[in-house]
Amino acid sequence: PPSPLGGGTSPSPGPLPLLPLAGVRPLGRGAPPAWELLEDDIQLMQQIEERANYVGAVVEREISLAGNASKVAIAGFSHGGVVAMYTALTKLSQPLGCCVAVGGPPVLPQLLGRKIKPHLRDTPVHCLGGAADATFPASDCKHVVDSVLSAALPAANFKEIPYGQHEVGGLEIGALAEVFADNVKL
Repeated sequence: PPSPLGGGTSPSPGPLPLLPLAGVRPLGRGAPPAWELLEDDIQLMQQIEERANYVGAVVEREISLAGNASKVAIAGFSHGGVVAMYTALTKLSQPLGCCVAVGGPPVLPQLLGRKIKPHLRDTPVHCLGGAADATFPASDCKHVVDSVLSAALPAANFKEIPYGQHEVGGLEIGALAEVFADNVKL
């Protein structure tokens, strides 16, 4: 079938290709207010929206197969975590067992906070950040969760991965497995 992202076909089912996102910058301390979006921010949000539409359709299919949304979780690493979180909070018919973003805070969290659908606010949201992550420092991730996301999402929390870096290695997979075990009701 034609790819929802344009250019070629998309495997069915298969991994969703995420294009490199130039000029991406998380908004945290010292960032401009949400109304001062740069052209790169607007393009980034359009890309996230397109990918979230595709991922949302896949997740809705999984919910129907599972028979209960609490049995389904969505997770992503770095910018994939942004798409996972955006999908879980803006595109679905019911709250999932949980949503996990590993290795980075949500991009444009102020805007995400305004787009969350009311019926999805109870989705457990977990941001996992590595203590040794130089790309998205854990302190920045925690700040975003504490100052922005927690106001919009009562079930949002941050967990620092001791010695974790900006990668998906054993430490990150272990932390992700713990979140799934605690939140997904099989």
